[in-house]
Amino acid sequence: MKNLNIHIKALGPIKNADIEVAQVMIFTGASNLGKSYTNFLTYYVFNLFSSDRLKDFIRPRITGNQEEWKFFDFSFTGRDLCQWMKEDVKRFFVYLLNYPDIPCDIEFEFGKKIEEQVFNVNYTEDLPIKSSSEEYHFMVMQINRTRHVVPTTLKTVLQVTALQVARYLGKYLLDINIHHAYLLPPGRASLLNESFTTQTQSSKTGMYDIFMRDFDRINNLKMNNIQESNLHDNTQLADSITKLIEGDLSYNKEGIVLKMGDKTEVPLGAAASSIKELSPLLLWMQTGKYQMDSMCIEEPEAHAHPDMQYQIADLLTFCINQGTLMQITTHSDYLLARLNQLIRLHNLKVNNETLFNQLCEKHNLDKNLTLDKKGIGAYYFHRDKKTKEIVIEKQNLEDGIPFTTFSNAVQEQINWDEVFNNIE
Repeated sequence: MKNLNIHIKALGPIKNADIEVAQVMIFTGASNLGKSYTNFLTYYVFNLFSSDRLKDFIRPRITGNQEEWKFFDFSFTGRDLCQWMKEDVKRFFVYLLNYPDIPCDIEFEFGKKIEEQVFNVNYTEDLPIKSSSEEYHFMVMQINRTRHVVPTTLKTVLQVTALQVARYLGKYLLDINIHHAYLLPPGRASLLNESFTTQTQSSKTGMYDIFMRDFDRINNLKMNNIQESNLHDNTQLADSITKLIEGDLSYNKEGIVLKMGDKTEVPLGAAASSIKELSPLLLWMQTGKYQMDSMCIEEPEAHAHPDMQYQIADLLTFCINQGTLMQITTHSDYLLARLNQLIRLHNLKVNNETLFNQLCEKHNLDKNLTLDKKGIGAYYFHRDKKTKEIVIEKQNLEDGIPFTTFSNAVQEQINWDEVFNNIE
């Protein structure tokens, strides 16, 4: 993945901080320091380059009358794009959080060479085809002389053009090719009901609107592709999910259920809190479409026992190794501990394959379940002791993700244990 540096002049409580976008983003630290805001910021990037959000950037640049399928030809520079993103990310956060006055001043830095790069987009021709319901066209367009042929209708030209440009830019700027960017916000379990779809009444908070649409998308993919799902070809993933929740997520006429054994079916609303929180993630995995997706998830360990958290870390790692882009906030030392083990296991695999094989055979470890630190960006949020300003500190992953985020709490617990031991 190519570099994208993000300079946060202001975002909620955060001021003057920097992050570098990576395939896997992990944010740890105490509460109320802006971890979720930063997680959502990285989601914004991956969502931008996998959706038609760029239509508002493109619309004023269209010179032809696309309503009548006439010629259009426009161009923009990388600098134009960065400036628009700076303005658009504010609109995104206002919608996402229902927070009109949120402090939001963000700069996206792809590099000077990219800022000067010119991107030319032009329509060349259309090839009409007949459909039983609506007249479709194959629109032929070029982006910097790269030819794209896409189906569209008269009403969707702008959206289709925006999506093609977005995916082209994602590949050109970041070397990523994302099919869809998902968002699993905090408190997601409370929005799930027992019917096939999620609640139809829109929330005033954008993150939950996005989640409900994403969850419907996951369910539709699962149902439509159930016969061809990669899950059937990957018994290891299926077995891991079954072991994690001691059953299987399935559907009946009432909605999503947890199947335990041959006959017992528990409605999702009556399942354990940990299973409800995990259900969107697990159903997404069962679609078999995770290789080209981005997944932003808040606290995947929520309500889960430590043993379950270890298994969650394994499932996340499996998806990462298949190509998923992952953005995570966590308060769990158990989750980080397991990720650290997988990072250290990968280091051993690279540095001493013989010893790695011996270790895997001795302890019956999956040789494919390791985690490469090169694709991870881990950040620790804390307050500067003197200025009290929030610091976002990039972590050195040579030996895994540092447990800095928990050291103070652990030390305080040790100190209190000593106090009580002395009293007794």
